[in-house]
This record gives sequence, structure tokens and C-alpha cells, in this order.
Amino acid sequence: MVRRVLRNPLRQAIISGAAWLLGAIGFTILNWFYSPTLAIEIFVAIVLGGITTCGLMYLLAEKAQHPITMRALSTHAPKKPATPGVTARAGHLRGTTAGPLLGMVALGAVVLREPSVTTERLALTMIVIGLAVLATGIVR
Repeated sequence: MVRRVLRNPLRQAIISGAAWLLGAIGFTILNWFYSPTLAIEIFVAIVLGGITTCGLMYLLAEKAQHPITMRALSTHAPKKPATPGVTARAGHLRGTTAGPLLGMVALGAVVLREPSVTTERLALTMIVIGLAVLATGIVR
């Protein structure tokens, strides 16, 4: 039971990640017939959103389940680690901020390749992505 409690945030993140990946594949297939370039852009955007969401969800689930985890560990401590260590948790936090930042890099690449993007649209997109990065950093 202790192992199940300790593994729950990771299990939730894996289930969510699978759903994001299936959504990315489905929307890519649907858009491929319209425009292969658009389909690839949509796939990348959904995958980056999924990475950000799953990493943040893992951290928040771990935080929300802290009292349950403490109670479970007070009766029995597992011999082998059941959850990722501190280094992996730091990686989750980096992953939650890396998604929006990679989105910003992809946006820059699109603007360089396709100069028809207006400065207003570019500015608005960068503001939204920047606020997303700040929000994920503040939450944790």
C-alpha cells in the first residue's frame, strides 16, 4: 500500500502523458490532409503542452498527497526507493518551464521562416508564453 501511495503522482502523470500523446497523434492525422506543415506544428505544440502539463501535474499531485505520503511512510518505509529522487523532481520542474520556452523558440523559427506573422501576433504570443513560464515557476 505504501508503494502505491508513493507511486500515485507518477502514475497520474503517465496516464495524462498517454492521453496527451494520443491527442497529439489524432490531431496530427486530422490536420495532415489539410496541411502537413500545420500538422507538424500542431503535433509539436500539443507535445510541448503535454510535457508542461504532466510535469506540473506530477509536482502538484505530490504536493497535494504530502499528508497521505507522510502517514504511509510513518508506518513502513520501503527498502528500495518507490519514487524519483530529488534530481528527478528538479528535472520535472525544468520540464514544466522547458515546454513554454521551447514553444517560444519554435515561434521564433516560424517567424524567421514565414515573415508574414504580424508583430502584434508575435508580441501577444510571447507575452502568453512568458506568463505561462512565470506561472509554472510561481506555482511550485
